[in-house]
Amino acid sequence: MLFKWAVRSDIIDVEYEGFGFNVRLIKDFLQKIKPRLDDYVTMTWDEMTRRKSCHAMDVDKIQEKMITRLEERFGENAPETLYQVDITTQHRVWGIRKSDVFCLMWNDPLHQVYPVQKKHT
Repeated sequence: MLFKWAVRSDIIDVEYEGFGFNVRLIKDFLQKIKPRLDDYVTMTWDEMTRRKSCHAMDVDKIQEKMITRLEERFGENAPETLYQVDITTQHRVWGIRKSDVFCLMWNDPLHQVYPVQKKHT
């Protein structure tokens, strides 16, 4: 099954100040994010998620404020698993997998939704 991506109004977070896809990010989206996501559409989901920086993530491992945001948006229907996809070494986008489609939710240019400790620091 090939990796596909989509923007769905019921999932994309355009209101959240920290990681939302607000109007200011349209230029970034068109110049950086869309071309990178389009690179993945030739891969299967299995190929894409074997990459170190593109994978499923249990919600309980992300920042508490992001768990709260999921609960605000989805209530008891909040997903238990999200997917992160790399745009650059540091930049990630986050979303939900609906069948075989990655639905964009958050923009994370500084890798802060799930911060990682850099090696040798």
